[in-house]
Amino acid sequence: MAVQPEPPLLEVESLTMAFGGLVAVSQFNLRLERGELVALIGPNGAGKTTVFNCLTGVYTPTAGSIRLRGRNIVGWPPHRVARAGVARTFQNIRLFRDLEVLDNVRIAAHLRQQATLAEAILRLPRFRREERRLAAEAYELLELVGLSHRAHQLAKTLPYGEQRRLEIARALATHPVLLLLDEPAAGMNPQETDTLTGLIDLIRDRFGLTILLIEHDMRLVMRIAPRILVLDYGQTIAEGSPEQIRTDPRVIQAYLGEEAVG
Repeated sequence: MAVQPEPPLLEVESLTMAFGGLVAVSQFNLRLERGELVALIGPNGAGKTTVFNCLTGVYTPTAGSIRLRGRNIVGWPPHRVARAGVARTFQNIRLFRDLEVLDNVRIAAHLRQQATLAEAILRLPRFRREERRLAAEAYELLELVGLSHRAHQLAKTLPYGEQRRLEIARALATHPVLLLLDEPAAGMNPQETDTLTGLIDLIRDRFGLTILLIEHDMRLVMRIAPRILVLDYGQTIAEGSPEQIRTDPRVIQAYLGEEAVG
């Protein structure tokens, strides 16, 4: 009996998202194998974040399919998508600003908690064991992203670049198989961007994660992503290696707004 090939981690086919008469994403296709790192780039308003919102259940696409490990997840609410192994960060940082850094990560880890509500209310032994385990895991993630010394500070007191790293730690706390990073280098200085680049490489290697990255910092994208997709007005206009994308006339035109010289 022949062994069935394992499906790709993520397979998106003909994804379309329309808001009334505005088509934000049209016929978008993407295939991600386990362990890949792929960048999704394009001018402002190209539809990149809309793709992320469809992948994470924030939007239900107008048409198309999204298969995670072979299962069509279209129509799933965001919490179910997260439980299935998809985590994300946001273009605009969304931390619990008035909670401690450690608690920001612990809250995300509770997605995996097995104790029942009754066990939590009564603080039964299984609940207390899980609380200790999740706190220890959260602290280890803070060590990984270089924030363990900030564990008991309020999240809002962190410098901007550290808040970005905290968001990544919080996403990792859910034990994802697919990590979506929405402009993680936005607002960072070059030194912070270099630190972030090293961190993305580290977590990909450490956890065997598949990563889909939206980013405007082309220096970071060209250094870190073996494969790049380019969106413009909701449509994929190019896909390939950094060198192929760098010299593609359609990409040059989309970014510069003029006809490329052939």
